[in-house]
Parts: sequence; C-alpha cells; structure tokens
Amino acid sequence: MGHNVSASYGTKEAGRRVSTRTGQTVRQRKAAAELRRLRELALLTADEVGQRLGWSPSKVSRVENARIRLKTHDVELLLELYNVAGQQRQKLISLVEDDANKNWWDAYSDTLRPDLLTLISFEAEAASVLNYEPMVIPGLLQTEAYARRVIHMWQSITSAPPPELDRRLEVRLARQRIISTSDPVRLSVIIDEAVLRRQIDERAVMREQLHYLLDASELPNIELRILPLSGVHVISAGPFLSLHIPDFGDVVYIEDFTEGHLYIDDAAVIYQHELVFKQLSDASLGPDESRVLIRRTADDLWTP
Repeated sequence: MGHNVSASYGTKEAGRRVSTRTGQTVRQRKAAAELRRLRELALLTADEVGQRLGWSPSKVSRVENARIRLKTHDVELLLELYNVAGQQRQKLISLVEDDANKNWWDAYSDTLRPDLLTLISFEAEAASVLNYEPMVIPGLLQTEAYARRVIHMWQSITSAPPPELDRRLEVRLARQRIISTSDPVRLSVIIDEAVLRRQIDERAVMREQLHYLLDASELPNIELRILPLSGVHVISAGPFLSLHIPDFGDVVYIEDFTEGHLYIDDAAVIYQHELVFKQLSDASLGPDESRVLIRRTADDLWTP
C-alpha cells in the first residue's frame, strides 16, 4: 500500500484504461507514439506497412500501441520505410536502446505485478509527483522499519513467503531514490492526520517515522501537508499518485488491495484527480503548521 495511480485505455466507466500487463516503460511508449505519427506523416496505413515489411497488420498495431517491446531492428526497418534519418532517427533508436538496458526493477519482475513495474518505470521519469494518502505514510517517505511492517501486514491475505516480502521491501526502499538524486523529483504530499495517529508498529518505530517525515519536509523538493481531523472534511477520496512526465504527459495511479490501475491518456480522470488534490491541499495545514502537528503527535503519542 501507500501508492495509487490510474491508466487510460478501456473501461466503460472511465474511458480508455491502459493495459499494464506488458509493463512497458515511458521510453517504449514515447517511441511507439512517435512511430505511429511518422507512419501517418508518410501517408501509409498499418496494412500497407505490414505488406512492405512482411509483418501482419496486428504486429504494426501492437508496435504502435506499445503492446509489445520494441526491438532496435524493427524500429530501424520502420524508420527506413518512413524515410527518417539524421538526428530524428538517432533519437528514436536511442529511446529503444536505452530502454533495452536493464533497469534495477527488472530484477524483481518475478515478484511484482506488471502494473507496479510500469508505475516504477514512470516514477523514474517523472519530474513531479502529487500523492494523497489517507491510510498509511506514503511509500516514498516510509522508514525501513515502517515499510517492513506495512508490507508484512499484507502477508495474511497474500500468503507471500518471507523471502518475497523481503524483496518487496527492497523495492520499496529502492523507489525512494527518486527523491534524493542529483536531480530529484518534486514531491507534493498530503497525509491525513489519522495516519500520524494510527499505530501499526511499536512506539519507537512510529516516533522514528514521524521524525523522518519532519526531516523530509525540510528538503527543497518536498512539500508536505497534513489534512487535519478537525473541521469539515472536503471530499472523500482514496489514495492516489499523479505524476507529471516531461515530453509524455500526466499519469494517475490508483491502487486497491488486489491490483493497480494506471490512467495515462484519460484527460477526464487526470483532471478529476488534479481537482481533488487541490481541494485537499486547500483544506490542509500549511507546511510549517504541518511540521508543528507532526512534532506534537510524535511527542504526545509516540514517546516510548
């Protein structure tokens, strides 16, 4: 838990939700979209491309919709057919070649759901992230002890063996690198006050976690706000992430306890979550007031 997002390619209720079963990365999706644009500029249909390259029309469709992983050789054939050369050609090939290099999360593909692998690849490309969390401390800001407890809380319903839970913990901690790199993501977080007061582990673990939040909130790339229990609650919403990815667009991720949903090009879903985040932000304490509340809660509730 601790993360949520939505994708857009195909439900009756919410437009087109993107399939995340292929686990395609931002680079793959960028390249696929560009290949489709180039085919249309060349005034060729998918059938015509398939005939000239000896491919089935369905392969062309899968390539252009990022339903299969792009191979450098296939991209070179398409670019030659579309008469694309020079810098534009090299940029596209670089997208595919860079993606072919193993990312750290590939080592966990046997443990993680495809939708989560896709989310992690999107996080790695994001310039900014909005995160609302009403249940637990957001995953990107969890201490190791707190994260271990959150992950192990799911053991009773997942029946995951201890080694797999340990690997999930490794992934959770590795994902946090995006907030401390030389070019860190800009992270805006809203946490429900109840999360600060909800005991999920020993007092010492809770105190350490709240003090870690205080330290994180002082970083220039992190804005942390607490939604107080006092006052009228503005809107009912579950946890979610909204990511802005340069040269790609916005993505929303929403997760329940069985699966995650990633919304990529559903403008209505993405805009709705922007509005929700703004309403929650307006109802939350400012950063300084939030730090005061976090410190007071740590001292009053979680002093061993």
